[in-house]
Amino acid sequence: MTPALFLATAARGRARAFFVFLVALCVIPMALAPVDSAPSQFAAPFVAIGMGVAWACAEAFVQRVATRLPTSVALLAIVLLVLAERLETTRLAPIAAIIAPMLIVYVLSRTALIDLRVAEWLSGRTISFAGRASYSIYLWQQLATGAYPGAGPLFYIASIFACVAWAAASFTFIETPLISLGRSLSARVGRTARAPRPVSA
Repeated sequence: MTPALFLATAARGRARAFFVFLVALCVIPMALAPVDSAPSQFAAPFVAIGMGVAWACAEAFVQRVATRLPTSVALLAIVLLVLAERLETTRLAPIAAIIAPMLIVYVLSRTALIDLRVAEWLSGRTISFAGRASYSIYLWQQLATGAYPGAGPLFYIASIFACVAWAAASFTFIETPLISLGRSLSARVGRTARAPRPVSA
């Protein structure tokens, strides 16, 4: 499903096709299946990923909207975001899954473009590193935030700090070297493919 979604953004002017794929492959199964069913649980994460890619393809439009709408709309967006999160366990979960990523993008774009202090904070080294290590954080948080019988608030506070530490370590010492290795191998394969072949006698 993921390759089909991202294939729709391979060329420019495919934003509408991307939304069609997103609705057909993610939102419709979520709407037809029970909230706690396997299809719904499987499709839900791809909605946020797909919406993020779709908005990235329309970055100029997002910036225009973020700068033109008044501040009151941004405040309303925050309220709606809280309400959308409350709908995740209801039959309206597909609607919430579409609305929530859009609201998040708008609020972040608004604060980054309007408030220079927020923009400076978002572009800082700590936040930038957290963005690069977000996949590692995503993987480790599943262990840190799992449902453990008898675990109290202190346990989860400690587990979250441990999650951040392990994510930073795995990103630095495992993910980053593997990314560098992959780029090196890709460049080597590219040079080999472009190398002139000897002419046979």
